[in-house]
Amino acid sequence: VEEATVRRGLNEVFLNIARRSQTLLHRQLALLDKMERRETEPQELEDLYRVDHLATRMRRHAEDLVILAGAAPGRGWRNPVPVIDVIRGAISEVEDYKRVDIVVAPPFTSLRSVQVVLEQDHIPIALGAQDVFWAESGAYTGEISAPMLAKLTVRYVIVGHSERRQHFGETDETINKKAKAVVAGGMAAIVCVGETLEEREADQTESVVSGQVTAGLRGLQLDDPLKLSIAYEPVWAIGTGRTAFPDDAATIASAIRE
Repeated sequence: VEEATVRRGLNEVFLNIARRSQTLLHRQLALLDKMERRETEPQELEDLYRVDHLATRMRRHAEDLVILAGAAPGRGWRNPVPVIDVIRGAISEVEDYKRVDIVVAPPFTSLRSVQVVLEQDHIPIALGAQDVFWAESGAYTGEISAPMLAKLTVRYVIVGHSERRQHFGETDETINKKAKAVVAGGMAAIVCVGETLEEREADQTESVVSGQVTAGLRGLQLDDPLKLSIAYEPVWAIGTGRTAFPDDAATIASAIRE
């Protein structure tokens, strides 16, 4: 038997398992929701155990098939699905969600998996990416370009996330180049801005954020204003237990608009 034939057969089996696993997951979430509301019957508790057992067996079987097919036995393909189901449940229950765009931005390795789930189940959530490189092509090993993301129907791309500013040394100049690449690729840029704790304590918040906005958007050509969002995300709120209050955010939002 030719290797290609074996791989096609394994892929078909794997896809069937993935679909059945998703069905079981939906059942699990429904039963867990009833448990939280203390509305489950004894028979349903047994059903939950049975469904969980079946789902675990199917996941293990799927991983075995991935190994047989010659792919790495990674676990990223299934991680985003429960999160998406939770978000979808919230969207269906809260009226305000219809007034905004909902975006989920998984790691690069999970983009394709999430794209399939969103499209197959017609979930009203846009696909986003956590970062991008500014050049369309070239010798930039390990980087992900805007055209690559666009092929996966990514609609939003985060640039200048505070963690990337803090840990990877991203500057307003590189963020500006990334934002331009995103817009040129037909996607919407979510440009993150925010001050450090030292800058906040020195009462420099507005001047720092205004400077980041000015430098980050310099020369950016927008045919559609919806292709740009600015997210205020102070660096001092990362892993410190401190959060920005609504009044703080409102003040910065006003400064950004000006």
